[in-house]
Amino acid sequence: MRLHIRKPFLALLLLFVFGAACALSVRNGAFIRPAKADTEGEAYAEGDFSYVLSEDGSACITEYLGTETVVNIPAKLGGRVVSAIGDDAFSYNEDLTAVNIPKALKTPAIGDGAFAGCKNLRRLSAPESVLSIGNDAFSDCDVLCDLDFRADRIGDRAFSNCPRLVVLELKGGTPVEIGEYAFSDCGALQTVTISCPCNIAESAFSSCGSLVSAELNAQRIEDNAFADCPSLDTFVITSKEPCSIGEWVCSGSESLGAVVLPASVISVGEWSFADSDKLTIYADRGTEGETYAEDFGFRSTPVKNYVSYTPPAGSKTPWKCPDCKTNASANFCLNCGRPSPTPARTPAPTPVPAEEEPETIWGCDNYEDLYDMYPDEFEDLDEAEEFWDLYF
Repeated sequence: MRLHIRKPFLALLLLFVFGAACALSVRNGAFIRPAKADTEGEAYAEGDFSYVLSEDGSACITEYLGTETVVNIPAKLGGRVVSAIGDDAFSYNEDLTAVNIPKALKTPAIGDGAFAGCKNLRRLSAPESVLSIGNDAFSDCDVLCDLDFRADRIGDRAFSNCPRLVVLELKGGTPVEIGEYAFSDCGALQTVTISCPCNIAESAFSSCGSLVSAELNAQRIEDNAFADCPSLDTFVITSKEPCSIGEWVCSGSESLGAVVLPASVISVGEWSFADSDKLTIYADRGTEGETYAEDFGFRSTPVKNYVSYTPPAGSKTPWKCPDCKTNASANFCLNCGRPSPTPARTPAPTPVPAEEEPETIWGCDNYEDLYDMYPDEFEDLDEAEEFWDLYF
């Protein structure tokens, strides 16, 4: 028996099949080609990732479509090397707890807002890569506390308002540019150690209320970089290359006790360290650091007198965290941030100043001499006394 199919019915059937196929290839409103990628700018999918091709033919992840809590970024998609995680690709993903970037990806870029608002993200691991991190890439990540990466760029506000971040340590020889407000408002951040060459933009670490120490291999530190950090006690420049320090860098840091300015520091902006009344500046004679100390009336002593904590001979680490039962750094537990019971530095001996002639101001020893010498400047002796008390 021959089956007769009317042409209108056949056309309707083919249209239905084509529509179903298209529906399977559309996710979140974007057309996804499941085939091997070969056209720049078009959207493709493989596994849990959608991506597009960049101009150089590499893959850029545009969206994560899965629900895994730990995401391993693939080295390739559609046969193309993954070179970037695009803007907002994982933003506000509340399932994500950790992201791992493989060593096969040497210089991946992380786009603006790529992981912003991931409330449960705890760990970023990319120990073998050099990242270029975009603006707001990890901002507002409420529990982010474990960072293991190197970078040549950390964008504006990249890690701002990450309230569980306790330790920041950037190592390696790759110079890094740290953008404006990059780590601002990280309320639990206690220590910043940057041993790679760096430039630090305006307000990069501002308003970090728990920050205690900063050790920086910096060539440039811009205005207000560490402003409003009331717990900041130690600020150390380690760079052997010329370093310039902007204005008001540590303004509002009333607890500041030690600032180390080696001979490599070629300029210090006005009022950079002026809000502490217990500050000692460690700077050698004839250097810009000593000049700054003299201009602002701070006690100064040579850099060699600065004593930082060193582990006992033969030991690899100075103490073991009683909570985590693991070895820790000299200053804090790398896991939970518990401070070391051993002080990170010991105060330098107070230098004994040489006897000097009593200081005079405008050739005067007191307000009475001031009035006698400049009678036309004051209406009476009381005004001269008020002027003397106010300014001298």
